[in-house]
Amino acid sequence: FANHKTLQVLNLSGNRITDLGAATLSSLLLTECPLKELDLSGNDIKAMGVQAMGGGLRVNSTLLSLNLVENFFGDDGAVELGWTLTYNSTLQVLNIKGNDISNAGVGMIATGLQKNEGLRHLILADNAIQDRGACGLSDALFANTVLHSLDLRDNDINTEGREALLDATELSFRCEHLSEDIKLAVAMGLHHRLGEQPECFLQEVAILPENNYKQAIVSGKALSAADKAAMVRAERAKKDEGRLPISYFEENPLSEESPVRRILETAIHKRRRQVYFDGMETDGQS
Repeated sequence: FANHKTLQVLNLSGNRITDLGAATLSSLLLTECPLKELDLSGNDIKAMGVQAMGGGLRVNSTLLSLNLVENFFGDDGAVELGWTLTYNSTLQVLNIKGNDISNAGVGMIATGLQKNEGLRHLILADNAIQDRGACGLSDALFANTVLHSLDLRDNDINTEGREALLDATELSFRCEHLSEDIKLAVAMGLHHRLGEQPECFLQEVAILPENNYKQAIVSGKALSAADKAAMVRAERAKKDEGRLPISYFEENPLSEESPVRRILETAIHKRRRQVYFDGMETDGQS
């Protein structure tokens, strides 16, 4: 990899890469290579090769997508990937379809998901996962707030596992912190003169850690005279000086106890995720 300092996409699918080759690729992940996508599907990388790659993956901060479809590394390889998910917060897509993973291997992946803060899409289709493994993944979804989609089609999941996954789909959510412009909308939505319109943005916003903050502030009961005055000054600055309220609040911070400050710091979107399994397909909101 002579040009590894500029390499961003590497497709090595359908070759004869073995554990030794996987170890070589692991050393690449430890360099300054800006690799973002790595496709190793359809090779011959077994558990030892996945373990070798795990060392690089745990510290890598650039790789966004890893495809290991049909390498048949089994539960031992899955356990290593579970450990990787515990430490890696950069990887966003992990495709491990068709790798002979059963309950033992997916159990460690579920453990990794509970602590992971980066993975968005996990494909576990066409493995040997049964109800116990599905229940473990269901528990992980309640702890994980970032995963967008989970594909478990073509496994051996029956009624118990399906019900657990359905519960997780309906009752757990992925959460997205608000961007600065959305925070601005929230802030202006809190202005006591704007009223409570049914289509108000706040109706789609969840406030953590205490939902009662939303109810209190929407009703206006928790807004002190100082908070209301701060909102008026921020709006006036926007009109007179062309300054966004967010900028105003950064230079004129609200008190630590201010519910408005708490709203701006902790507001998130709660969105449903997508979980796919045989016999049921549930589509969440994008």
